Amino acid sequence: MTKTFLLLLLILTNSSYLLARDIFELSLEELLSVQVSVASLKDEPFFDAPSKVKTFSSESLQRLGIRRLEGLVNFVAGAQYYRDGLESVVIFRGRKSQDNNDILVLLDGMRLNDPVSGNAFAMFKSLSLDNIERVEVINGPGSAIYGDNAFNGVISLTSKKEGQSVSVEAGSFGHKRGAIRFQGGDEFSYSFHAEKYREDGDDYDPFFEFFGESLPASDPSEGETASLHLAYKGFGLKLGRHYSKEKAFPWAGHYKDINEYEITSDYLNFNYDQDYEDLTLKLNLQIIESEQSALIVQMPPAFASVNWWSNGADEPFVGGNYRQIESRNLSVSGYYRDNLILGVEYRESFADEINFQGNWNQSVNVESRGLEWIPNNGGVSRGEFYFLGNRQPLVPKSSRYVNSAYAQYQHNLSEDWLLTAGVRYDDYSDVSSNVSFRGGIVHHMGDDISLKLLYGEAFRAPTLFETRALIATGAIGNPDLKPETIKTVDLVWQQRWGALETSVTYYWSRIENTIALTSVEDIVSGFNSFQPENTNEKILSGFEIESAYNFNDSLSLRSDFSRANKNMSLGVSKTTFSMALNYSWDRWDATISGWYHSQVEGFVTDEVLAKTSRIPSFFLLNATLYRALNDQITLSLSANNLLDKSYSTFSATAGLEKGSPARGRELYFSLEYSL
Repeated sequence: MTKTFLLLLLILTNSSYLLARDIFELSLEELLSVQVSVASLKDEPFFDAPSKVKTFSSESLQRLGIRRLEGLVNFVAGAQYYRDGLESVVIFRGRKSQDNNDILVLLDGMRLNDPVSGNAFAMFKSLSLDNIERVEVINGPGSAIYGDNAFNGVISLTSKKEGQSVSVEAGSFGHKRGAIRFQGGDEFSYSFHAEKYREDGDDYDPFFEFFGESLPASDPSEGETASLHLAYKGFGLKLGRHYSKEKAFPWAGHYKDINEYEITSDYLNFNYDQDYEDLTLKLNLQIIESEQSALIVQMPPAFASVNWWSNGADEPFVGGNYRQIESRNLSVSGYYRDNLILGVEYRESFADEINFQGNWNQSVNVESRGLEWIPNNGGVSRGEFYFLGNRQPLVPKSSRYVNSAYAQYQHNLSEDWLLTAGVRYDDYSDVSSNVSFRGGIVHHMGDDISLKLLYGEAFRAPTLFETRALIATGAIGNPDLKPETIKTVDLVWQQRWGALETSVTYYWSRIENTIALTSVEDIVSGFNSFQPENTNEKILSGFEIESAYNFNDSLSLRSDFSRANKNMSLGVSKTTFSMALNYSWDRWDATISGWYHSQVEGFVTDEVLAKTSRIPSFFLLNATLYRALNDQITLSLSANNLLDKSYSTFSATAGLEKGSPARGRELYFSLEYSL
């Protein structure tokens, strides 16, 4: 797809500030009255929200052919997603953080960020959207309401509680999926959802040279999720499990099908809501327990037999880590006459000691204090790990306690002016406390124009990994780190021209106490390492344009465009674009969608000539076709990367300076039967 075509398409659509109950069904008048809750923890008109918000309904997710949360990010202006090895990389507003820890992800109000790394896509990686009723996304800071991690973006997911259906799906690369949903009850109600999928993955020609070897690669995966929601009057209880496993793809190391990233997370979410005449009280308790296992081939057999195994075994050397973590969160909030919100929150996080795991004989390793290494007959051992005579855990057993309080007040200065002011205080047991402010003015300049001037502060507390990691990780922790802070100004202009709804946002942010790895010498005699330190300030700026155009009752077009001007880092596209064209008639529904990422700057490939690698820009086209046979049976056919375009995405792995290849065309056929 040429740049000229993209430019013409952008001019045609003019851009977008949309998405509500269903992006393809709302009239422009309905768009103005859409209710959102992510900005202030209460329902409020979309155009009054004191944040830049975008929403997706379950219908729009289906029509876009989106199956996993990460894939949705590319349809949000100012955001982008790609795969780096077995890890997900999600970027908001041109800032690529370590482990996606400047984005907060919520499921029914429950924080999904990993307590150790802060990663928003670690404990619930490849989260299915099959049971999601609504997704709301904030571009920019949200710490005045949500605290830590709501630094540069917030993604809030709301689960379905109604509907009964059975669905099956099959597709390319051995893809198979099945799901069931049912509900019942009246005063006491219940809903249950379960889903399971498995796929063999694409086959890739050798592209990664590892210790002189280049081997073919694949990317098989599997996963399952289940949740049960119970409700009685104002009480609600949700229990759930998420499991995912991805294998084989090159990720720091590679040898056949050994690389593996496996996650199991269980959760409990209890809430109670009580309405009084002018007051609504809400109580919420959340508990998450997660196990995460990572394995990577560190050395292929030929190299390991000479340089690693004491007995010269012809086995690859496989290593990784295993985590067991738990988080608990209790919050109480009150809403007085819908314009005053007060809340308190208590959060605690625990992580067992994180150790290496691998295919060595643990008893020999311990008895020799890390001086002898022999394979463990193909098995994986966990627990004690010694190297060069010393016990070497990765991160010691850790805990963190956080006490928080927040308040927000909204006041109508007049019929056309709305003022919002808020503040939150977070006190940490192991790092310094933080205060976050927010403020906003919304001015309705008639029925068709509105203007928002928004100010927000946010912070990211240093993670347990950043403060407590030991020398074995290669990046020793720094207990003296201060939280990263950001101050952001958004200017949002929204206007309606007949059938066209448009918004333009300009943002400017200043980041202070940026946490970055710096080289440190002689932490252990003879070894150099890295350590996170607070460094100089950075500036983010850019603009985001979004539009919705309804040609008639059947045909509509949506698009998003963004341009980041400041603080571009490795692996970040400066320009992004997405679009979705939908046509509905009778029992048919068709959508053509796509997204564009501009070229990415990679690593330095020639330090003498100061040359850097470049990963070319690309535009991917997708398509989805639905046919309702009757009121109960629906068939669908969808395609990702419809034109089977070959493209690569950024990788931080040495040897992949030109990126790693992504999947080719994917075709899926599904059948859903509504009970």
